[in-house]
Amino acid sequence: MTFDDVIKQVGAFGPYQRRLILLGLFPYLIFAFQFMIPIFILSEHKHRCKDKQTAYPEDNIWVSNASLTSCQTHHFDNVTNTTYDVQCKSWSYDTSEQTSSPISDFDLVCDNAVAKSHVTMAFSFGMLVGALLSGIFGDSFGRKPVVCITLTFLCFSIGCAWAPSAYVLAILRFLTGVGCNLGPLKLIVMEMVGPTWRYFVVSVHEITFTIGEMILCCLAYFVRDWRTLQLTGSVPSVFGLLYVLHIS
Repeated sequence: MTFDDVIKQVGAFGPYQRRLILLGLFPYLIFAFQFMIPIFILSEHKHRCKDKQTAYPEDNIWVSNASLTSCQTHHFDNVTNTTYDVQCKSWSYDTSEQTSSPISDFDLVCDNAVAKSHVTMAFSFGMLVGALLSGIFGDSFGRKPVVCITLTFLCFSIGCAWAPSAYVLAILRFLTGVGCNLGPLKLIVMEMVGPTWRYFVVSVHEITFTIGEMILCCLAYFVRDWRTLQLTGSVPSVFGLLYVLHIS
């Protein structure tokens, strides 16, 4: 007799399995939010040199990261009668679409633009590390304890709203990425339902991820401050701490 035969005998889709599925869906909403939020908070934030606006008040054009005029300002030397470019030290940011972003708070433009990539990659690296560690420790201690511990890492996403610098934000995004490794959670649910229900389990998890993306889009439309948006979507992650008691 195989494990699937036992599941069929005790119930392929009973109250216990339905409870597991519901418990498994909530983290996917958080995962969708954390996975997709860089699209809204780390996208191009239009900016210009502050001193350029003073030198050329009639030039009221916002430019993106790629434009050279967003990183340099022109100065005229009365002695040599020449114009030369000077690297910008401070910037003004367009607030018509978003009131603030990590780019505007930490000046992630021009020479500092590479830090934006570091923040983005930190999350993916965290997911990779989480996948490796969950596989190793899951075989040694079981998937359920590993899932419970992993979900606690989602709480680091709340700290992102108070990050004082881009590199602190990158560290917190890395730890959040560790918490977004939800593969073991899905496996627990799939193993506990009957074979004919496993396709349904996979589908409902993917649908939940899509719903999470839609919720994020709605929030991002109304919340234009990146710290408020980050906090709004991250606070529900504290409910993941309850999984220590309820995933059993």
